[in-house]
Amino acid sequence: MDTKEQLINIIVKFLEDESVRELLLEDDNLQQLMINSIDFIKLIVELERAFNIEFEDYALDYMNFRSLTELSDYVDTLQLKVNDNK
Repeated sequence: MDTKEQLINIIVKFLEDESVRELLLEDDNLQQLMINSIDFIKLIVELERAFNIEFEDYALDYMNFRSLTELSDYVDTLQLKVNDNK
Protein backbone atom coordinates (compact mmCIF):
# COMPACT_ATOMS: atom_id res chain seq x y z
CA MET A 1 0.00 0.00 0.00
CA ASP A 2 1.48 3.35 -0.99
CA THR A 3 1.58 6.44 1.20
CA LYS A 4 -1.44 8.07 -0.43
CA GLU A 5 -3.59 5.00 0.20
CA GLN A 6 -2.42 4.84 3.80
CA LEU A 7 -3.18 8.54 4.26
CA ILE A 8 -6.67 8.11 2.85
CA ASN A 9 -7.33 5.22 5.23
CA ILE A 10 -6.10 7.24 8.21
CA ILE A 11 -8.11 10.32 7.23
CA VAL A 12 -11.28 8.27 6.68
CA LYS A 13 -10.86 6.61 10.07
CA PHE A 14 -10.03 9.93 11.76
CA LEU A 15 -13.06 11.71 10.31
CA GLU A 16 -15.24 8.63 10.77
CA ASP A 17 -16.68 9.19 7.32
CA GLU A 18 -16.25 6.61 4.56
CA SER A 19 -17.50 9.09 1.93
CA VAL A 20 -14.21 10.98 2.36
CA ARG A 21 -12.47 8.11 0.54
CA GLU A 22 -14.44 8.81 -2.64
CA LEU A 23 -13.86 12.55 -2.35
CA LEU A 24 -10.10 12.10 -2.08
CA LEU A 25 -9.94 9.53 -4.87
CA GLU A 26 -11.80 11.88 -7.22
CA ASP A 27 -10.04 15.09 -6.16
CA ASP A 28 -7.06 15.17 -3.83
CA ASN A 29 -7.88 18.69 -2.59
CA LEU A 30 -7.70 18.49 1.21
CA GLN A 31 -9.45 21.84 1.59
CA GLN A 32 -12.74 20.20 0.63
CA LEU A 33 -12.67 18.25 3.89
CA MET A 34 -13.20 21.43 5.91
CA ILE A 35 -10.94 20.28 8.74
CA ASN A 36 -10.39 22.97 11.35
CA SER A 37 -6.95 23.73 12.76
CA ILE A 38 -7.47 21.78 15.98
CA ASP A 39 -8.60 18.67 14.11
CA PHE A 40 -5.67 19.08 11.74
CA ILE A 41 -3.23 18.94 14.67
CA LYS A 42 -5.01 15.84 15.98
CA LEU A 43 -4.71 14.31 12.52
CA ILE A 44 -0.99 15.13 12.44
CA VAL A 45 -0.56 13.26 15.73
CA GLU A 46 -2.27 10.24 14.16
CA LEU A 47 -0.03 10.46 11.10
CA GLU A 48 3.09 10.75 13.24
CA ARG A 49 2.11 7.59 15.11
CA ALA A 50 1.15 5.67 11.99
CA PHE A 51 4.28 6.52 10.01
CA ASN A 52 6.72 6.83 12.94
CA ILE A 53 7.69 10.37 11.91
CA GLU A 54 7.63 13.84 13.44
CA PHE A 55 6.26 16.80 11.53
CA GLU A 56 8.46 19.88 11.60
CA ASP A 57 6.96 22.95 13.31
CA TYR A 58 6.40 24.86 10.07
CA ALA A 59 4.37 21.94 8.73
CA LEU A 60 1.77 22.18 11.48
CA ASP A 61 -0.18 24.73 9.44
CA TYR A 62 -3.05 23.18 7.50
CA MET A 63 -2.53 25.63 4.65
CA ASN A 64 0.83 24.01 3.87
CA PHE A 65 -0.99 20.95 2.53
CA ARG A 66 -3.63 21.89 0.03
CA SER A 67 -3.61 18.47 -1.58
CA LEU A 68 -3.25 14.85 -0.61
CA THR A 69 -0.27 14.68 -2.97
CA GLU A 70 1.54 17.45 -1.06
CA LEU A 71 0.88 15.70 2.24
CA SER A 72 1.95 12.34 0.83
CA ASP A 73 5.18 13.79 -0.56
CA TYR A 74 5.95 15.41 2.79
CA VAL A 75 5.35 12.16 4.69
CA ASP A 76 7.57 10.29 2.21
CA THR A 77 10.32 12.88 2.72
CA LEU A 78 10.12 12.52 6.50
CA GLN A 79 10.23 8.75 6.25
CA LEU A 80 13.37 8.95 4.13
CA LYS A 81 14.99 11.17 6.75
CA VAL A 82 14.07 8.72 9.51
CA ASN A 83 15.45 5.79 7.50
CA ASP A 84 18.65 7.68 6.69
CA ASN A 85 19.25 8.30 10.40
CA LYS A 86 19.05 4.61 11.30
